Amino acid sequence: MKMHNISNFTAQEIKATAQQKLEVSARTRKLFMIFHASYGSLFTSKFSTGELNSEGSDKGMRAALLVWDRSLNNYEDDVIEKATKKIQLENLNYPPNLGHFIKKCEELKIQKANDDKAIKNPQIIKMIACAAPKITSRGDGLDNWRIKLARFYLGHKTRADDIRCAIKMIGEKEASAIKKQFSAAQA
Repeated sequence: MKMHNISNFTAQEIKATAQQKLEVSARTRKLFMIFHASYGSLFTSKFSTGELNSEGSDKGMRAALLVWDRSLNNYEDDVIEKATKKIQLENLNYPPNLGHFIKKCEELKIQKANDDKAIKNPQIIKMIACAAPKITSRGDGLDNWRIKLARFYLGHKTRADDIRCAIKMIGEKEASAIKKQFSAAQA
């Protein structure tokens, strides 16, 4: 009897879910729009079935939107945005699949967590504050870039892309001054 009740409950749940209109987030719709603009039909043709639902949308495309949307729920907007840009730069001719995109998001999520830990590390903050007290207090939106650069010159492992971005963001003159301060502080 219990098996029968469980199967009825499951059937009822499936029916209720099917009747609900599942919404795709604006973020996922934007992502698909960006990839369509970048890769054209190479991206969208992977999902298109040619079979239309009652609203006139392609069922395959709708299913892909829903799957991508649910799969990307664990990532913050900034991670999705960075992953999108990195994928576009790395794959100029071929669009990503969901697995590739999730892998890139995971890499960026881990990197962000490590960066956040390092920036909040009291020892690093103390070293930076001792070497150049004004570096952490400008409040112009570029402090994290200064800290990344300072950490690099203090001998911490930092990605080359981050160093290039930091120099570009804060300018070569200030980057050179930070290099001078922190290379001397390490010696």
